[in-house]
Amino acid sequence: MSFLESVQHGIEKASQEAARLAKIQHLHGIVNDLSNKINQDSQDMLTKAMELFQGGHLTQSELLPICQQIVTYQQQIAEVHAEIQKIQEEAHAQGEAAPVATPTASGGTN
Repeated sequence: MSFLESVQHGIEKASQEAARLAKIQHLHGIVNDLSNKINQDSQDMLTKAMELFQGGHLTQSELLPICQQIVTYQQQIAEVHAEIQKIQEEAHAQGEAAPVATPTASGGTN
């Protein structure tokens, strides 16, 4: 094999590898897009199920315990936020500079 043939063969292999990597990246992008759609639809389904549950209209017995557990978690989060608020108010009343943390929708603080 001549030097030119060897270089050409190397270029062809590199080109094939680049095409393979590009296809894999493209397929990963498709998977990510579909996963995002699944996550959004799952969130939409959860929101609707919780609306039905809180309105007393959810009848699927398989979902009731899950919804009840979510409500329990939401109540616990509210209690923790109230405790945080109480501690911050006590610190403020004592003249301490306590940072004010406000709850976010995800249950964290800003």
